[in-house]
Amino acid sequence: MGKKQIHTCYIWDFPLYKKDPRNDIEVVKKWAELMKLTDIVVGWNSDRFDNRVMYGRLLIHKLPPVMLPQSVDVMKAFRKIAAYDSYKLDDVSDSLGHGRKRHTDIDLWYDCVMGDLKAQKNMVTYNKRDVEITELDYIDVMPHMANHPNMALLLGKPDGCRVCGGTEFEGAGWKYTRTQKYRRFQCKNKTCRAYNASTIREPIAKTMHT
Repeated sequence: MGKKQIHTCYIWDFPLYKKDPRNDIEVVKKWAELMKLTDIVVGWNSDRFDNRVMYGRLLIHKLPPVMLPQSVDVMKAFRKIAAYDSYKLDDVSDSLGHGRKRHTDIDLWYDCVMGDLKAQKNMVTYNKRDVEITELDYIDVMPHMANHPNMALLLGKPDGCRVCGGTEFEGAGWKYTRTQKYRRFQCKNKTCRAYNASTIREPIAKTMHT
């Protein structure tokens, strides 16, 4: 695998920028195109903010509907399984040893909206850092998520780990429901270690009552 790279898309990437530096229609079109090609989107507070903001811009520009892919909102995952004083990306990332976000203020956001190129470039740098630490936080919480999208299914590995798609496991006891039991396994991938349960029901010994 090659080195991972963060790709950006901003309004200056399109010819319309020279004519109207505040018009983001081409960015929204690009976002819609990527959503159609994507299986899973990972973000921080993305269900409540990013996805809705982008869809709001899509409606403003009268563009066709977009079917959003599966979403992994990393902040939601942390809220569900762990108790912290703050669920801000900056605070959670710092507590996990991944560092903090880049500093920004309301003036930078205002200047971006007004079409200031220097401010917009600073914002891209700010957003890249967000992506970096969101990925690191996601990797940490991923194996603890009970509702993580099924990567084994996505990767075409029906016997693979539901979280990472890995194919090496070790026994980890049993999973019980009210009426059945299933073998449980733990992924041997060092960056995963998620628990998986077999889909094959195990026979349960019948107890005779007299």
